[in-house]
Amino acid sequence: MIMAVSFLKDQIITGNKFFDAAEKISHIDGIGRTFKVIKSKNHADPFLEEEIQQQPSATLMIVLNMARVIFLPITLMAVLLKGVNRFRLKKRFKKTNALEKVKQSAMGLLDVSKKFQSDKDVVLKAVEQYGLALQFASEELQGDKDVVLKAVEQYGLALEYASKELQGDKEVVLKAVERCGGALKYASKELQGDKEVVLKAVEQNGFPLQFASEELQGDKDVVLKAVERCGGALEYASKELQGDKEVVLKAVEQNGWALKYASKELQGDKEVVLKAVEQNGLALQFASEELQGDKDVVLKAVERCGVAL
Repeated sequence: MIMAVSFLKDQIITGNKFFDAAEKISHIDGIGRTFKVIKSKNHADPFLEEEIQQQPSATLMIVLNMARVIFLPITLMAVLLKGVNRFRLKKRFKKTNALEKVKQSAMGLLDVSKKFQSDKDVVLKAVEQYGLALQFASEELQGDKDVVLKAVEQYGLALEYASKELQGDKEVVLKAVERCGGALKYASKELQGDKEVVLKAVEQNGFPLQFASEELQGDKDVVLKAVERCGGALEYASKELQGDKEVVLKAVEQNGWALKYASKELQGDKEVVLKAVEQNGLALQFASEELQGDKDVVLKAVERCGVAL
């Protein structure tokens, strides 16, 4: 009978041959003696012993029922695991596709489902390729410092799409303005008034001086750094510094057109005007009326640009 139980077990594990196995066992002699095997292996209720010994068919039912209890859950679990594995493979395939999309196209993150716009791995890959892809990330990931740092490292202006909290994070903003000074526009008011941040921005590009706080637009260190990089940034300096000869000379040396933003007094300063027209003859138009009639100044202007007259 041990052979019968073993045979049944082997057949049940295969799944569909369960009842064929049961039918074959019914023809095996001495089936009533299987109780001891069932008791030792499956802890059957001892009160059933007498009834089972007297009714061999009851033993077969016990074997069948125990097989269902023991092996049916195993079969169901196998089916469930197979389904889970299929789901995981499908999910992994979709994520792989999403990663490929964002890798191949700057706008790839726009084309993937909302689910992947909230997937940190996918979004990180997207902003590594194109920082402005941050605009298509979920709101949660626009507030994730790792993601935003990666975005602004690639493209400073991506700071526009960072959360308000991270637009006020000095580490993030410094990284953004190092990459693109214009990112200062999207920094918090507090950081637009931070001298270290503003200096870093105008070192990269003088024009971000326009986004600095009013106080820093009147800071000589900041303005000098800005006009050294871009003379036209003089436009955004305070009135006081537009009348500062050192600052204006530095500006017109870099770009003669900056004379337009100098104070009236300095537009009538021969040294300043000569420096401006040496760089750009057309700056003569911003000189005082008196200096527009000065032979030295006019000659210098037409030497640089014949149409200055």
